[in-house]
Amino acid sequence: MKNIFLLIIIVQSLAACNNDANKPIEKENTPETITKKLSVEEQAKGHIMRALSIPANEKFTYTIYKEHLDGDDKIDAIITLNRFENAKTDAAKSPNPALYNKFGHMGYYNFIFYYDGELNLISPQIVIASNASVPLKVSFENVYSLAYKDAIVEYHVSNAGYREYFTIVNHTPKSYFKWKNFDGILKGKQEAFTFGYSDGTMGPLKDILIFKANYQQPSSETDPNTFEPKLAATKELAYRFFYHTETEKYMTKNK
Repeated sequence: MKNIFLLIIIVQSLAACNNDANKPIEKENTPETITKKLSVEEQAKGHIMRALSIPANEKFTYTIYKEHLDGDDKIDAIITLNRFENAKTDAAKSPNPALYNKFGHMGYYNFIFYYDGELNLISPQIVIASNASVPLKVSFENVYSLAYKDAIVEYHVSNAGYREYFTIVNHTPKSYFKWKNFDGILKGKQEAFTFGYSDGTMGPLKDILIFKANYQQPSSETDPNTFEPKLAATKELAYRFFYHTETEKYMTKNK
């Protein structure tokens, strides 16, 4: 009799185990769902390291800029990445490290990523060829639409500063306009511009207005590759760019 009771207990235990095994896995416990629930802050570093195969011992910096960047009601983000330490390592291995330093470690060391708030996913990287010694800066402006903003990415190339405009198309940043902020740091000839916007003359997209500006040259000891001049705006309009619908490009009547 004792053996019969033991057998019954064993059978019941096995049945319970089988019932547990046949239960569907709770969706929230799957790795895929856990990943989707992570915030952009929680996803960013791991995504960056995987996307660029960055080793665990490399030091790098990234910044998350949040804004509404597409037609849904979710907050999105532009993530900037700077790999200056990697640039210095590459320079040290090169035949002429001083040349790297002279031009601000110019190369492929600054990147942007787009975080889609609705999909809760981060895009592949977009490289911004520029001085590694100056991290990217991001601001936002309504140009393509009044319902959401476009991202403006600012960077240095040698002793000049540039800005590039991106709008989101099919969950991906699309570059549509680029212009110089300033040029000629510690050089004989200098240029500088400030930017404004007005209602579109050729359609719903805003015109981009570029005004001449001035700045004070720094002392000769200043590194021209990292110097950020304080621009003094003028009211002198240098260019007015309008969006040409047929070519999907910004154009100007000025030379």
